[in-house]
Amino acid sequence: MVRVIGGAVQRVVTEAAAHEIVEQLRALITGAPAAGFLAAHPQHSIYMETTGVNPGSRYGGTWRALPSIGPFAWERTDDGTSDGSVAQFLASHPVGCLYLSTSATSPSATYGGSWEERPSLGAHVWERKA
Repeated sequence: MVRVIGGAVQRVVTEAAAHEIVEQLRALITGAPAAGFLAAHPQHSIYMETTGVNPGSRYGGTWRALPSIGPFAWERTDDGTSDGSVAQFLASHPVGCLYLSTSATSPSATYGGSWEERPSLGAHVWERKA
């Protein structure tokens, strides 16, 4: 959110966003895995990027390449049970966001919210509706 006070523009973040920023900075300073990233990418989730670098080297977790989906697609293979909260997952996937997974189980079964499976030729693609 942006607000203007006395001609000065100020950025205002929610408490949840501020907490996430603090956690990301703590991870950066200590070299620990970024809990928010790992919470947003539980087991069977797919992470796509453009560098070809395994996300485990930066964020932790165990990942395998998925060349059938694309040259820079990675599936998280460890259980990831202690990486974060349901709130972190949902905050990382706001309404309208797409979540890719190798699992056919709707994210609503684990995290809540309303999700709709979208057509896909590869991974399961879920769109958050509410």
